[in-house]
Amino acid sequence: MIFRDSYDLRPDLRPISFSHDYIVKMAKKLFFSDEDNPQENIKIKVGLELKKECIFDLGNESKVIICKCNSWKNGQFVPKYVFNAWNAAMYLFHLLPNYYEKIFCVKMDFSQKYCESLLEYYIRNNYMFIPKEVKLYDYYGDTQIVEYPFDKIKSVIGK
Repeated sequence: MIFRDSYDLRPDLRPISFSHDYIVKMAKKLFFSDEDNPQENIKIKVGLELKKECIFDLGNESKVIICKCNSWKNGQFVPKYVFNAWNAAMYLFHLLPNYYEKIFCVKMDFSQKYCESLLEYYIRNNYMFIPKEVKLYDYYGDTQIVEYPFDKIKSVIGK
């Protein structure tokens, strides 16, 4: 939750609460135009040899998006169970055909203890699971996003 002004309780200045549905709605606005015909909960067959339908948050015939809305535990502890789901998402992206643009959009949650966002922490500790073609985004609210292209990932991990 982001607080604009905790002392002023006017409706337009109340805390902004980010739900998964909100992140999906904003990703639709940010990454698709009306002509792209984006679909929520799109089913795409993925697999190595045998294929199975998997549901992705958003997509069309050329672009697929997975959105996450996770937080640090108590603002400072690493939610390791969350990273298992994120690793599974990276594997699904790896299994998708190469003609798809692959986007991973995460609600930005900053840790004072680690001085980094949850996505930055994930990149630093789980970079070996991230396919090169996946575009990673930290979503800050409204239209503010930070992209982590593969070159930036290399600088985050110090390689």
